[in-house]
Amino acid sequence: MLDAVRMRPAGSRVIGVPLGLVFVLIGLGAFMEGAPIFERLWFGVWLVSGLWQLFAACFRGVTLDETGVTEQGWTRRKHVTWDQVESVELGWVGATGRTGRSLYGPVLKLNDGKQLRIRSLGAPIKPKRLPGSRAERETDSIRAYFETVRDPRR
Repeated sequence: MLDAVRMRPAGSRVIGVPLGLVFVLIGLGAFMEGAPIFERLWFGVWLVSGLWQLFAACFRGVTLDETGVTEQGWTRRKHVTWDQVESVELGWVGATGRTGRSLYGPVLKLNDGKQLRIRSLGAPIKPKRLPGSRAERETDSIRAYFETVRDPRR
């Protein structure tokens, strides 16, 4: 019986939690005495965005267990069973928002020809620097777990 493995994006807790807490504290400033209602509305925006950042930092990531892979993104949860997975490879998983830099990370090739790109574990790196990168290490970890589930004698 294999233990479940939880993988989180780089910096998710190191950056996300403190940033979320700062936003929450700014938002709580709305409850100071004498603040006009207009300012309180803006502080409410800070509060909500801080709570959202804290939620995302704590729950975003990938869980590997005996049943399959579960990716928890910002707003969605996707589960794929190991029976549906044909192979695990390192590949392009998307691009960053403003700069458009390519993200590389684990890609699950499914039996029906589709792919599940695990964007939450993607890293913005150049293809020639892929060997030894965090994206490659996490892909290797998922691949090893996949092979262990498929052949428990390994």
